[in-house]
This record gives sequence, structure tokens and C-alpha cells, in this order.
Amino acid sequence: MSAPAQDPAVEDITQKTKEVYLDDAGKPITKNAYKKLQKDKEKAERKAATAAKIAAEKAEREANQV
Repeated sequence: MSAPAQDPAVEDITQKTKEVYLDDAGKPITKNAYKKLQKDKEKAERKAATAAKIAAEKAEREANQV
């Protein structure tokens, strides 16, 4: 059994840095782009949690008014 063939770009980055950062599609990206992607994901998670919390509080207030 041979090892699976890797994307040449991934191999090139691996040889240069020994660290490979991949985007959601599995394509190699720079370390800074990876950090930005992670930061954006965390921001979206916080935003979704806040929206859910606000919606729950609003639903509770409306239920108490009826």
C-alpha cells in the first residue's frame, strides 16, 4: 500500500514550514489567514450565542406579559 498522494501545494508548504494550515475546503492557506479564519469563526459563534440569548429573553418577556 502506498501513501495517498498529497496536493503539491501542501507538500511545498510542509517542506518550507513543517506546519500546514488548511481552510474549510482543505486548501492550504497562510498562518495569518488561518488565524483570521479562526477569529472570524469564534466571532460568529459569540454572535450566534448572543442572538440566541436575546431571543430566549424576548420570548420569556412575551410569555410573562400574556
